[in-house]
Amino acid sequence: MKISLIQLDIAFGNPAANYAAAEQRIREAAAAGLDCLILPELWTTGYDLTRLERIADPDGQETKALMSGLAKELGVHIVAGSVASSRPAGITNSMYVFDRSGGLAGEYSKLHLFRLMDEHLYLQAGEAKGLFTLDNARCAGLICYDIRFPEWVRAHTAEGAELLFVSAEWPKPRLAHWRAC
Repeated sequence: MKISLIQLDIAFGNPAANYAAAEQRIREAAAAGLDCLILPELWTTGYDLTRLERIADPDGQETKALMSGLAKELGVHIVAGSVASSRPAGITNSMYVFDRSGGLAGEYSKLHLFRLMDEHLYLQAGEAKGLFTLDNARCAGLICYDIRFPEWVRAHTAEGAELLFVSAEWPKPRLAHWRAC
């Protein structure tokens, strides 16, 4: 499976601009012959936490419609990073995964909220694991700060996850955390 990380210059608090930019980058990556594409954390809004109540995607419907349609049209898997999804219980930082046919293969809401950025004041923590299957491979989705909890990662691999998709929006000073030795 050829996987592409889609990096975006996220337009802070501007979902319409971010949807357009993501669609363009997804089309470019698919044209290059890639099988699976992953978007960043909170790519539709950026970390505009104080305005999430106004700009979050209601139950992820706009994100799901766009990503499902693109996955089906282009014949690629899309790990739609994460988006602020408003639900009756509050706003979650949620990842949606689509298979090549456009079907929703998985959904995961970030469990470990990063208190140093006050995420807990604006977001509700998820509860379920982020397991899904793509091309007969058992996969798991994690969002950013989740990787700081090795038992959470191990819980996914203990249930057969072979591929871990981590969607994150980390600042440049923490780049070294992503480098493998």
